[in-house]
Amino acid sequence: MLLGVSALSPLLIRPSYASALKSGFAGERIGLSPEDRDYLLDADHVPQYGKSQANVVIAEFSDFRCPHCRTSTATLRRAFKRDGEVLWTFAALPILGLDSEELARLGYAAHEEGKYPDWHFTVMSWPGQMRATKAPAIAESIGLDFEALRTHIRESDYDTRIRNNIRLAQRLGIRGTPGFIVFNRQAQKTEKGEFPAQLLRGQRNEEEFLTVFQQVRKRA
Repeated sequence: MLLGVSALSPLLIRPSYASALKSGFAGERIGLSPEDRDYLLDADHVPQYGKSQANVVIAEFSDFRCPHCRTSTATLRRAFKRDGEVLWTFAALPILGLDSEELARLGYAAHEEGKYPDWHFTVMSWPGQMRATKAPAIAESIGLDFEALRTHIRESDYDTRIRNNIRLAQRLGIRGTPGFIVFNRQAQKTEKGEFPAQLLRGQRNEEEFLTVFQQVRKRA
């Protein structure tokens, strides 16, 4: 889904993104600053799933209401299981309005309860069009107290975290959801003082994810 207007931060739609998808654009080599790399590895602010010390890391930028994100989550889960040696991190990028933002906040609240992966995968596979009104039922289905989640939201500043994700997405060239950054945590800095990474825009198939994992794994 191309970036549109969020109540938290308006982002420009870039025509080049649509052109890239149409042409089958599979990936792009980019540089990841040490600060941005550290942010994507900070489990307190960016929830994680998988082997915490895995060399290959894939950071997902997604919106819970984006249909392409929902499809990509299922595809990436299959590739993730087949590879078995990847750390998956999640940076909420709610660009589709107030419902998206509330679902992102609830996701971070679920993270406080140690249940972020359960929340993410359940929301992404929940039937029908996703709305924030479905959140109480989703929370109950994974053993979470919805009112406890609301308390976390009142007591925390998740909006700042979301804004940080939006700024990071802009810096890295992510102009829509889903977007993925794949890197090897053992890779050395380039001459520019950055870490090599792969940017994937839009939906990818299972084999593409697996191929990128292998390419990044060899680039330590």
